[in-house]
Parts: sequence; C-alpha cells; structure tokens
Amino acid sequence: MRLSRWSVIVFMALSGCAAAPPQGPVTTPVPTTRPLAWMLWAETTYRGVLASKWTLDAAYERLAECNEHAYKAEELMSKLPSVARGDVIISYICLPDTMDPRR
Repeated sequence: MRLSRWSVIVFMALSGCAAAPPQGPVTTPVPTTRPLAWMLWAETTYRGVLASKWTLDAAYERLAECNEHAYKAEELMSKLPSVARGDVIISYICLPDTMDPRR
C-alpha cells in the first residue's frame, strides 16, 4: 500500500509533527521575589459622617519601622484640639504595598 503525499501531510499536521518551530528564544517565566514595602495609611473620620477618607502617609521597608511611625503619628494627632474633642478620628495602619484600603 502506497501513501499519497497529501495523506502524509495531513497525518503530520494532525499529529503535531508539522508544527512550526518556535520563533525566537523560548523563555520560562521567572517568579519575582521583590521585597515587600509597608505603607502607612491614615483613616480620617468626621463626627456625624458615615464615610471615611483614606490617605497614604508614607512608605517603609520594614513593618516595625512603619508601626513605630504609626504609633508616633497617632500620639501626635491625639493632641490636636479637634481630635481630642472627638470631632475627628484619625487612625493609622500599616499595610503591605499590595493592599489598598480604599477598595
């Protein structure tokens, strides 16, 4: 039994033998392992208003450093007259740079 040229071409195409070679270099994705940054966020809430406002205060390399600044900022803000009266509540939180509390 003799195979025709077309039957060989069809067989190769269906079996994947005739696939075109890749163009250019073949690369494997490399996972990124960059260090995390810590963002200091401030949430401001006003008395009588249901919504709050989030603002980005600063960025830090280490969580401990971010937490230290958050504590100092809250301590400083608590001395403001509007905050001391309770008209404004400002709280600070450190989150990884991959998280956004506004969402």
